[in-house]
Amino acid sequence: MNRSPLHETNADLGARFVDFGGWEMPIQYTSIIEEHHATRSAVTLFDISHMGRVRLTGHDANALGRKLLTCDVAEIPKGRTRYAFILNEQGGIIDDLIITRINDNKFFAVINAGCKDKDMDWIKSQLPENLTMTYFENHALIAVQGSWAERILHEVLGVEADELPYMHMMEGQAPNFEPMF
Repeated sequence: MNRSPLHETNADLGARFVDFGGWEMPIQYTSIIEEHHATRSAVTLFDISHMGRVRLTGHDANALGRKLLTCDVAEIPKGRTRYAFILNEQGGIIDDLIITRINDNKFFAVINAGCKDKDMDWIKSQLPENLTMTYFENHALIAVQGSWAERILHEVLGVEADELPYMHMMEGQAPNFEPMF
């Protein structure tokens, strides 16, 4: 069974785990009601490291996006995120993902956990030689939710998340962590 890079931290915090698509995932620490109130009144962090994370880099990133996705990645403004479907050669839907345009030659995608290996194999099989795909398997991915989320992101990453519009991204660097962008 796969485990998040944060597994031991989650276990030390008293997490209860379940099998989620071959991943031993933390689902609860105290009670649903207590955790709900913590999210609404302060902040909670969700370990979503089971999701696929890839960076696509190279001057053909736009062409690959037009070939494989339902959105034209060349039309995504820098720093913006889009929900899209991954397509097969016949234009049928394989799965969905969230793709972010970092700059003209670099994109970052978060891929559905349930089919990520199949999805990433398909994307990799379609890569032109001058485009690279970097998979961040050993990196943790955390969702920060709650009324204190902006403050936490500012204190830890130094970003002004209160200025972050919906479906946008901004870069920040946590101490002692390698960036994925």
